[in-house]
Amino acid sequence: MPVDTVDLCPGVRVLKHSAATANVVAFGGLRPQGGFGAPAFEFVRTLSELSYNVVFVRDLTQRWFNFGIDNFSSDMDDTATQITAVIQRSLDPSLPLYTIGNSAGGYASIFYGEALAAHVALAICPQTLISMPTLQRFGDKGWPQLTKFEPTVPDLRAHVTGRARKIHIASGWEKPADMVHAGNLAGCANVAIEPIRAKHDVATKWQATEGGLAMRVKERFES
Repeated sequence: MPVDTVDLCPGVRVLKHSAATANVVAFGGLRPQGGFGAPAFEFVRTLSELSYNVVFVRDLTQRWFNFGIDNFSSDMDDTATQITAVIQRSLDPSLPLYTIGNSAGGYASIFYGEALAAHVALAICPQTLISMPTLQRFGDKGWPQLTKFEPTVPDLRAHVTGRARKIHIASGWEKPADMVHAGNLAGCANVAIEPIRAKHDVATKWQATEGGLAMRVKERFES
């Protein structure tokens, strides 16, 4: 099916599908783009295989989306407002809304899944705690980028209130730190935790299965 793609700014790209069945907001993590250090738009190939409109979002400052997106939004609340405006202006707002992200993008998928009242927020190996003192109490060294800023939302637990109809967390049980992050949201409204036999590479494991990553994502969005 024909698709149109437009970059609204360096951190936001919109893909419009001519026969879309849902709108998806895909948040990039810290994974670099090609040989460059800047974070990539993620799930581009995967979501292009499916009949979805997609708003791809990446935080080029690598601050877990806590301080807005350059030339798009000023802070976390404004990012939600601007994404809503893009969906209303450029896509079909009557369609179901899903969010997705891996690792740091998974953190964003959960936060914005709640802020946008998504039908499903899919978070793969997400961080749910990004305060270095808290992480260190769990024996987690965190990421170097976390030492460079003070997060405005250090713990997602207080922000999961049931606005998203479902938050689906898929984390590898072979990496204990990832299960700590997943367990931080255990018992929160509409949260389902799926332990996977993997480390911090659930998406790679899914890609190797029959139907690939696209099928695994579609199943969790539409189940």
